[in-house]
Amino acid sequence: RIEEGYIDEAERLEKQSQTYLKEIEAAKFHEQRGKINCECYRCVESKRIQGEIKAQLLKEDKTKKEQCLECKKWVKELDEEAGVCKGCKREYE
Repeated sequence: RIEEGYIDEAERLEKQSQTYLKEIEAAKFHEQRGKINCECYRCVESKRIQGEIKAQLLKEDKTKKEQCLECKKWVKELDEEAGVCKGCKREYE
């Protein structure tokens, strides 16, 4: 009964040490070869995640644009008073 607890704990510690060894091996690999264009699982996965985040940011950036009432162009900033883009505002003046 007590031995089972020790065995479970020993197995858990062994798995944890194997995980740490894998992390150390990956760190050594990156230190020796450099991380540029690395095709290990971690680097590929982090690049994929970064790509998804960039795509999400670009999508949010596009949704922040407003449409000019005069020329119907999508711009980031409209004139607050007239509600038109800078080009149309120059034409009014």
